[in-house]
Amino acid sequence: MVQPETSAQALSIDEPMTPDVGSLIRSHRRRRHMTQARLAKQAGCAKSYLSSIESGHKGPPSDELLVRLEDALGLPRGELIAAARWQELPDSMQAEFERLRDERRMARRLAELLDEKSIDESGRVGGALERARRSGELHRIVGALGGSRRRSAAVPIPMEVPIINATGADYPGDFGGRPDGYVRVPDLADPDAFAVRIVGDSMAPDFREGDVVVISPARKVRSGDDCFALYGSKRQAAFKRAYFESDSSAIRLQPINSAYPPIVVRRDRLHGLYAAFSVTRSIAPGG
Repeated sequence: MVQPETSAQALSIDEPMTPDVGSLIRSHRRRRHMTQARLAKQAGCAKSYLSSIESGHKGPPSDELLVRLEDALGLPRGELIAAARWQELPDSMQAEFERLRDERRMARRLAELLDEKSIDESGRVGGALERARRSGELHRIVGALGGSRRRSAAVPIPMEVPIINATGADYPGDFGGRPDGYVRVPDLADPDAFAVRIVGDSMAPDFREGDVVVISPARKVRSGDDCFALYGSKRQAAFKRAYFESDSSAIRLQPINSAYPPIVVRRDRLHGLYAAFSVTRSIAPGG
């Protein structure tokens, strides 16, 4: 099985950003005068699937297929995977990455100007640094670097929390696949936080179907908290209001909607209990 590179390995702040995977595949394929049918056959996938990737109608394919496409196109191992990692990042993270890259580039340009400066017999600065000052380049560089730092210090970047599917996931941290999306959460600093979508009406009226609830494993769980629970031999998942029974031998997972019965779970059959941090609600059309 192919071991994919981590995001830190595949993305470098010193390298230019790669285009989306589909554009990159199409560009390399055309450069090699290959048809979609030929590339699909060599990579072991359907031509229709390859076409949907190149057109952007499908997201990045599996790492295994990306490696086969790299081999078929004669690309260095990891080039398409790096593009996939970049494409999977939320827009806000891409923007921040771009900002950091631009700041790094400007800092390097300033260092070059300082290294190339010259001082004449009267002590005046000349050379590239003086030319940059006269042209306004130096002012733009210093202003951009200072402004970037001020913005970064003044406006914290909200954490991007993955929205996951409860099926087959291990909590916290390993969700068994790519997230279903991300939700931006201000004032949260829990690296293990995740989010789930509400299904059904057992927690109505406080929570309704389609709401995205952010779960923070770092929060202390208290009796009466709304929690995400994993329990039983099949690791069933439920979002309910958790109450600690008086003898501490079990936990009652209580729906808010009285039409549903509570779930009582013995402590030894509880795999995880994580408190809710916040909820995001989509506004239904006409609601």
